[in-house]
Amino acid sequence: MFSGSVWKNIAVLGIVALISGITVFTVHAITKGYIIKSESRYAKRFLFQVAPNANYTNDILTDTINIPKKYFSMLGIESGEIHLVKINGKLISIIVPSIAYDGYNGKIKILVGINLDGSIVSVRVVSHKETQELGDKMEVVKSDWILNFNKKSLNNLEPKSWKVKKYGGYFDQFTGATITPSAIIKQVHETLKYYEMDKSRIIKELDVFNEIKVSNNFEGGN
Repeated sequence: MFSGSVWKNIAVLGIVALISGITVFTVHAITKGYIIKSESRYAKRFLFQVAPNANYTNDILTDTINIPKKYFSMLGIESGEIHLVKINGKLISIIVPSIAYDGYNGKIKILVGINLDGSIVSVRVVSHKETQELGDKMEVVKSDWILNFNKKSLNNLEPKSWKVKKYGGYFDQFTGATITPSAIIKQVHETLKYYEMDKSRIIKELDVFNEIKVSNNFEGGN
């Protein structure tokens, strides 16, 4: 039989363990929420960089439409929304989230701005796990490599050109590295192909939405 002091020690240890568990859970919950909010703010910052100019008149953060599930694998996402860029209610471009999973150190999250004619407004890397040297090549403040996507489209760049120059493509590779730029190039190409496949739905949904909005405004005016 345990003595009273032993039971007392067990009880104290139990209480300490319980308090520790609650503390760890609380800190994790608070930290997780902070991390999610920080990542969200970080991603939103890139939305403004991908928008074509400062003349848009809508809120590109909240003006969105859902991406159909059948395109998730093509874009490398598990869920997502297209951000709409408009001037005076007229759609001029969209911003599409996409993920390349074959970077040197894993997945690379990108945003691709696309004009209605299918040409690229701009591309930005939102997050990655590459080394600092490779990461610097993807950041527009440190390198102009990512700007090479601007104005490219499925119409003005043939399929075989969506590769680094080492493999017969159009785009420069990084010094001593082809895996990371190849992953980004491939995923940007896939994102453009997605847009061509989903373009009619996007425009149709917006037309229907605008018709409903106009109708509601008209009825409200009476």
